[in-house]
Amino acid sequence: MRSTFPTLVLACFLTSLLAPAGSAQEKSEGPTDPKARKTYEKALKYLHEHNTQSAFDEFKKADKQDSGRCVDCQIKMISYGAQLAEWKTAELAAAELLAEAKSDRDTAIAHYQSAFVLVEEGLQKAQKMNCSPALTKRVPKLLLAFANFPDALWLDWHRTRAFKAG
Repeated sequence: MRSTFPTLVLACFLTSLLAPAGSAQEKSEGPTDPKARKTYEKALKYLHEHNTQSAFDEFKKADKQDSGRCVDCQIKMISYGAQLAEWKTAELAAAELLAEAKSDRDTAIAHYQSAFVLVEEGLQKAQKMNCSPALTKRVPKLLLAFANFPDALWLDWHRTRAFKAG
């Protein structure tokens, strides 16, 4: 398994830096539903105890209880889903993030998160990235949504390299 943790940390850090004031990513502080809030707090407690799998399951549950509107839950589901190789959940969270995007920047970040999941999945499964038609479509959408998005260059470089190798 390749070292994906540094990549995940970098992606989360850059995403938090790139989120503008007033965006859905920055305003959100967890779920709005009281029951989902309790589940979210339980997930944070699991993280504090270094129980990543249980925390991941609780973030997923909190997002479901909040009707798929918990941006913080979705970001954590993407991050820990990639770390735990829970690809379907990470892709679902990225799709929900995209559906909740309100600005061009939020849309670009959501496309980036989705492409990130696909790249990590390809790297962990040691597959050529050109086998993923979803990735081939995601990166150009990201660049169209917000052209001045530095992390898109990283994804585009990996995609181009995979096509040249394949």
